[in-house]
Amino acid sequence: MTSTSKVLVLGLDGATWDLLMPLAREGFLPNLSRLIASGTYGELESSTPPITAPAWASFATGKNPGKTGIFDFMLPRSSLDDLVPVTSKDIGGKTFYEILNDNGRRTIIVNLPLSYPPRTGSPTITSILTQGDQFIFPASLKEKIPELEQYRLIPNFDLRARGRYDEYFQDIRDLESGRFTGAQKLFEWEWDFLFFLFSGIDWIQHEVYDKLISGSLGRNHAAFQLFCDVDSYLGWFLERLPRETPILIMSDHGFRVYRGFFYINQWLRENGFLQCHYVRKRTPRYQHRFVEGAAKAELKKADEEGSRGKPSFALPSFLVETLRRLRFSKIYSMVEKHVPIRLETELAVDHVRSRAVCPAGAWGMGIHLNRTERFESGIVKPKDARQIKQEIMSRLRELKDPTTGEDAFDKVLDGEETYSGERAGLAPDIVILPRDFWVWPGLSSSDKTEIFGEKTFNGHAMNGIFLAYGPGIRKGHQLHGARIHDVAPTILHILGIPVPRDMDGKGLKEVFEHDSEFANRPIEYARTGERERVRRRINGLKSSKGI
Repeated sequence: MTSTSKVLVLGLDGATWDLLMPLAREGFLPNLSRLIASGTYGELESSTPPITAPAWASFATGKNPGKTGIFDFMLPRSSLDDLVPVTSKDIGGKTFYEILNDNGRRTIIVNLPLSYPPRTGSPTITSILTQGDQFIFPASLKEKIPELEQYRLIPNFDLRARGRYDEYFQDIRDLESGRFTGAQKLFEWEWDFLFFLFSGIDWIQHEVYDKLISGSLGRNHAAFQLFCDVDSYLGWFLERLPRETPILIMSDHGFRVYRGFFYINQWLRENGFLQCHYVRKRTPRYQHRFVEGAAKAELKKADEEGSRGKPSFALPSFLVETLRRLRFSKIYSMVEKHVPIRLETELAVDHVRSRAVCPAGAWGMGIHLNRTERFESGIVKPKDARQIKQEIMSRLRELKDPTTGEDAFDKVLDGEETYSGERAGLAPDIVILPRDFWVWPGLSSSDKTEIFGEKTFNGHAMNGIFLAYGPGIRKGHQLHGARIHDVAPTILHILGIPVPRDMDGKGLKEVFEHDSEFANRPIEYARTGERERVRRRINGLKSSKGI
């Protein structure tokens, strides 16, 4: 029999067994190897699509995106070009850590995406979607833990922008080291549930996953050494893990190498669903509104320096569009190339005249119909929406890989059939799960009209990692069929808290030893609605009669 009052969850953003298993077998990750041998491990299916924001929202709630309302980093509001970064305020329903707080359990949350603004009064350090300068809550934490003064939300992206990748990778290592120092101090506090996320794995894999997985990157390289760093941090937690405390290790999605890009908006344009026009080219703008002020200032400076160059003036947009329509685009390109000026026009989506768009601020896997009942400038009426959606889906499903001749996508999904819940109406109408080409909201320019771009990309994959270790956990067991929204009810079950009935996830009882308390104790579900009122009424009557 085993009982516990604590659970530790460590996140490895973007981690995949495809890379970790070989490194563990080669002896580079001794602590992870120990956990695999003495615990339960397997793949963890991400959200649909496998993107950071919806995935961690599903982790935090145990629900599919149709209930959380989080489908991407950005959510279209009044129109398809009115995109706003999502925050914790956009998450529908309660998170499991709020439920823990409601039941008197002490929580510490460090670097969980979509934890800003905090939804509890417990110690919280928010993540990359933070808006503003404050990301440590309460602010008094920095007085109690001076090490948190060195805590950073993001690495120095200016190094990456300038192509100084070796320094960029080392900066990520330094960032994670500083974060870990703060986490060590918080670990010493009183807590029943603690979450800590290592983000650096995702940042580094976006740049060099192809080299890491092929083994072409030297073992002394800073990118490779980050994995060794994280393994040593795991070892520190293992050595100090309180008795009878399970540890869960997980990622929000996996990773893989894509052969190129599929430019979805260019495809929609060529198939008559999306309209474009030429507009005055905008000065590069700093887009990371969700990070702290210091980093914002650094990147804004880099943007400004990068935009300096040739003097410029703008031709009227209608004149440029006329030249291009008359097939004089080569002349236009020659003028722009050789004359010391910039003709400041660019091709842009005409959101007013388009019937279907993949919003430019999104990660590119979702297509929204420009519906009249949802968007102020919508043009697709309810009676036409079904036919347009089916036509787009049918054409996409028929599309073939230009090299292999196989289907271009893994799946083309109907949003109505994919998501369920009170916020499913905010979902994209169509969701594309890529195969060998990452789906991106691209458009053509004067010299680019391809639908498939042959440029490799290190991007997200559907299956991440899950590992459980500790008292009551099966040893050397491989888990199958786990999904990211199964983790929340599993945590609640371990801590003896009833699971809300509206959670889509199921407790992962397969991870528990057969003779453990976790396995023998049935998952308790919270009573809700009319049943709860009836139960309380009956108990009240019994109490009044002394029963």
